[in-house]
Amino acid sequence: TPAPPGPDTTPPAVTIASDVSAPVATGPVTFTFVFSEDVGVSFEATDIVVTGGTASGFSRISGAQATVVVTPTPGVGGTMTISVAPGRFTDIAGNANTAGATASKDYIASQTITFASPGNQTIGTPPPALVATASSGLPVTITSTTLPVCTVSGTTLTLVAAGTCSLTASQAGNANFAPATPVTQTFTVGWGTNT
Repeated sequence: TPAPPGPDTTPPAVTIASDVSAPVATGPVTFTFVFSEDVGVSFEATDIVVTGGTASGFSRISGAQATVVVTPTPGVGGTMTISVAPGRFTDIAGNANTAGATASKDYIASQTITFASPGNQTIGTPPPALVATASSGLPVTITSTTLPVCTVSGTTLTLVAAGTCSLTASQAGNANFAPATPVTQTFTVGWGTNT
């Protein structure tokens, strides 16, 4: 008869994967920890070390899998790194992990657009210059989506006819910054009154 199995002395191991297949992330990344065996509740959010971002949303999916979301540091590009040190979790038999694991993902910075509405306008009165800025400092493009009512050249607004003018400010990003979420301002253009 075969000898009964001996006690479990194999330390558990962990691998870390991310949900972003692109070479560079542009926002939060979900990292998944996959354990070689059930580690129960011994693995916690405090066992994770994160640099280049902020961890949140730790979730224990099962005894052998957990996830955490890492949000990049705002306004800058860089690398987020997530790691688990040796001796941070144990299997059911009480064996601690002897090897750590590390994963990293490069990211580019997010940016936001600030675009003030020029307010309601009257044909015959010169409209103000348009002002739109990106937190990245990159140039912002303003376009009209209502050409029969208003047009834009650079920051110069031209009123064409009465109606609703809709302008969209956008910034396409570059090697260091992700594209910004466009900002749209809508306002009324009316005819002036002659007294």
